[in-house]
Amino acid sequence: MKKTLKVLRTLLILVGVALFVLATVGENIERSNWNAVSPYVDDLAVEAGYASFEAIDDDAVRDQVHDAALLLAAQDTAAVNHGYKKFSKVKDEAEIEQIKAEAQEIAASGTEGSFGEVLAGAWVPLLAVALALLAAGVVLTCIGRPVQARAASFSAQRLRGMLRDQRVLLIIVIVLLVVVVGCINPKFVKLTNVIAIFQQISVLGILTMVQAMLLISGGIDLSIGNMMALIGVVVATVLMSGQSLFVAVLCGMGVGLLCGLFNGVIISKSRCIPLIITLGTSQIFYGIALLICGGSFLQFKEKLEFMRKIQLYNFLPLMVIFMLAIVVLMYFLLNKTKFGRRIVAIGGNEKNAFLSGINVDLYKIITYGIGGLIVSLAALILGARLNSITATAGSGYETDALVAAIIGGVTFEGGRGTVFGAFLGCLLTGIISNALDILGVDAYVKVVISGAIIVAAVVLSNIDNLRKKQ
Repeated sequence: MKKTLKVLRTLLILVGVALFVLATVGENIERSNWNAVSPYVDDLAVEAGYASFEAIDDDAVRDQVHDAALLLAAQDTAAVNHGYKKFSKVKDEAEIEQIKAEAQEIAASGTEGSFGEVLAGAWVPLLAVALALLAAGVVLTCIGRPVQARAASFSAQRLRGMLRDQRVLLIIVIVLLVVVVGCINPKFVKLTNVIAIFQQISVLGILTMVQAMLLISGGIDLSIGNMMALIGVVVATVLMSGQSLFVAVLCGMGVGLLCGLFNGVIISKSRCIPLIITLGTSQIFYGIALLICGGSFLQFKEKLEFMRKIQLYNFLPLMVIFMLAIVVLMYFLLNKTKFGRRIVAIGGNEKNAFLSGINVDLYKIITYGIGGLIVSLAALILGARLNSITATAGSGYETDALVAAIIGGVTFEGGRGTVFGAFLGCLLTGIISNALDILGVDAYVKVVISGAIIVAAVVLSNIDNLRKKQ
């Protein structure tokens, strides 16, 4: 049974990856086809008596307009082959007729009936099936306990284990949400929107990793939002003074490190509750940012534009790569290093950690210092997205990061939680926010839903405690 499950898990993941690649190729083909005809479809739709191409509700008319636009695009392509910028620049009648004939051949020999055309028309269901298969493979991977000899015992025990693993539940919820919203509005599962979701959570994802690390170590930081804004204000101020980007980044990282160490020293030496201390230092950071910027917006002079424009393989934005790199870094830091094991021990039981010879104060200070450095990267990404910064830019991020970490299974008690779970929690919040936008939900309703998510997250994080008390 164990060998069969291993083979099944591998097969599910391989097939899921293959279908995901095919769906990605199909989406790119559809996007390329649309980019070719998009300059023409609206004008042709207006000529047909419609406000725009999207307003055409008759499928036959849509096909006619699309085919006509495809022919116009083919004419421009043929004109380029003859040395013209576009078809309208051609004046010779004989050459016009020749280009029209070539355009007919180009349009007729397109991709209709080909494998690429099939992929372009079927990439949405392919993507849904791929995500379902990958989710099933991940679920089987998460279940690591030995298989029982009897099938009935296996199903009961594994099912209970799955339902207790918050990561598995999150994966199931994410897949179901993607499938349902994707069926309602196919734009939701388009590759461009998927990348947009990861771009939207790039800042929150990094801050969630910081919050997760601190919660696992037994601490918390409600100042990371205003800390991020302060770092951004400092970087922008240095850039506006004429200094290089390298100097500005060093100054920002220095401010982040100092802010983190400041929190760590006060918390470790005063033995006060981290929540209250960081709530106070949050106001300090906010006040300093206000003093520097005077309450106005500061510009980055497009020096951080490269973080938004550079894309790996013309596909993955640099800021998303930075976020994923921090997730991987945090995983290795907490799970594969002596430092990580020690801060987990401190979060689990600080007194026992001290009696074991761990310098608790030093590790707390270092943990908050590392958190400050990572927050400085989030500040740079935020600056790249906005190209400007003000003292209020980080407001609310600390709460969102805390909620995402708790949704991912990280608890207030410390010593418990995983990096992968925290990232899934962040991803779920990003998907929900994007889905509400795609579905056109009212902004005020979104606020209510956000509050409900916070309440649900806290309740879920306390379920195990309730079970123990019972």
